[in-house]
Amino acid sequence: MEPKYKHILETIKTQIIEEKYPAGSMLPDQNTLAKEFKTSRMTVKKADVGVAGRDREL
Repeated sequence: MEPKYKHILETIKTQIIEEKYPAGSMLPDQNTLAKEFKTSRMTVKKADVGVAGRDREL
C-alpha cells in the first residue's frame, strides 16, 4: 500500500490534468484538502511539496 501523501499527490495531479483546477487557479488550502482526504494537514503538506516540485511535469 502506498503512503497517503502519495495517494493525495496522484489524485491532485489527476484533478489538474482533468482541469478540475484549471491553469492559473489555486488549489484549495491545506486544511480543506485535509478534510477532503480525511487526513492531517501535515500529510497534505507533504503531498503539496510534491506537487510544487513536479509542476513542470504536468
